[in-house]
Amino acid sequence: FMRRNVDFIPELKDKNFTIKDEDDKKAIVTDCLKVLNIDAKPSWFMNAISNFKNNLLFPENIEVDWKNKDLVQIYKFYQERLKVNNSCDFDDLLLFFWKMLKNYPQILDRFQEQFKYISVDEYQDTNFAQHLIVTRLCEKHRRICVVGDDAQSIYSFRGANIDNMLRFKDQYPDYRLFKLERNYRSTQNIVNAANSLIRKNKGQIPKHVYSENEPGSKI
Repeated sequence: FMRRNVDFIPELKDKNFTIKDEDDKKAIVTDCLKVLNIDAKPSWFMNAISNFKNNLLFPENIEVDWKNKDLVQIYKFYQERLKVNNSCDFDDLLLFFWKMLKNYPQILDRFQEQFKYISVDEYQDTNFAQHLIVTRLCEKHRRICVVGDDAQSIYSFRGANIDNMLRFKDQYPDYRLFKLERNYRSTQNIVNAANSLIRKNKGQIPKHVYSENEPGSKI
């Protein structure tokens, strides 16, 4: 779809763009660091840039101060390198798609009519960009089902935002909640231990997970 509609993406020159993988990203960031004479590991900048994109933050939208000056400079330089090479990274695929839905009503309308029912699995692991894309797609028909477990959200370091799941009820007041509380795999001792930890979570969808298996060995 993006190749056929590349005219809506100013960051790309034509439909023959390439998608950079992690090794490519590392090479570009490393080169940017050398050009700007910044002595630092590229992996930190790569993760930070990815988090910016997952939260729909562009270099021009970030307030620059002495703490993030180098990061914003690298981010801007990195994006310029991608554009010169008619390329993008995997985070850009979300970023560009969201921008098309936001800026071009005809594209949004097409997808809303194509996807009248939307189901999202592992919703606890969605980031802000994914959440807004889903919101845009279903705002017309409002037929959406999300599946996940807020107690298994472990990918915040990749940009996952548990608030997407916890605030679902506020976004869709007429929602219905189905709790699948029986654990079929673990012993009762394991489940009890997990419950004792989960109860301490400040933000959660309350559940009482149980097992009908034997108590099992102590932990």
